[in-house]
Amino acid sequence: PPVIDLEPEDVDVDLSGLPTVRAYDAFERRAEAELDLARAGRRPDWAFEVNYARRDPMFGDLVSLGASVRLPLFQDTRQAPIIAARGAAARRVGAEGEAAEREWAAKLLTDIAEYEAARTQWIRARDVVLPNLRTRADLETASYAADRAGILEILDAFTALAAAATSIVYGRFMHRKATSMFFSALISGVPSVSPLR
Repeated sequence: PPVIDLEPEDVDVDLSGLPTVRAYDAFERRAEAELDLARAGRRPDWAFEVNYARRDPMFGDLVSLGASVRLPLFQDTRQAPIIAARGAAARRVGAEGEAAEREWAAKLLTDIAEYEAARTQWIRARDVVLPNLRTRADLETASYAADRAGILEILDAFTALAAAATSIVYGRFMHRKATSMFFSALISGVPSVSPLR
C-alpha cells in the first residue's frame, strides 16, 4: 500500500466547495431574492394596456385602452411585516449556512488532530519506548546471568517489551485508520481540502 504521511500544518481547509455549504449559499440567494421581491412591493406598479379586436363588419372594430396603478397603501401594516419576515428568513438561512460550515470545519480539524495524536504516539512508541524496553530486557537478562536479578524481573521486562511491541502495532493501526478517515473525508465530500505540497 502507498505510504501516506500528512503534515497537519500543511493542510489548507476551505469548505466553499462542500455540497452542504453550496446548498446553503443557494438557499441564501433565494431568501435574498424573496426579500428583494418583498421590498419591491413598496413601489407603485404601473401598467398600460392596448387591445384591438376585429369584429364582424356589422359591429365595427374594437379598440380598448387601459391603465392601472397599484398603489402600496398602508405600508406599515401590509408591506413592512412581509419585508421584516423575509429579512429574518434571509438572516436565519445565512446563520444556518455559517453553522454548517463551522461544523464541517470542526469535524475536519478533529480528524486532523486525531491523525496527529495517533502519529505522534506511534512515532514515540517506535523510536523511544521500544528501544528503552529492549535495553531494559537486555540488562535484566545480563543481571540474571550474573546472579543479580531473579526470573520475575526478566519476565516483567520481557512482558513490558511485548506490550510495547503490541502497542506499536496498535498505534500504527490507529495512525493508518486516522489517515484513511481523513482522506476519505477529502474524497467523499470536501473536494477543496488538500495538502499544500
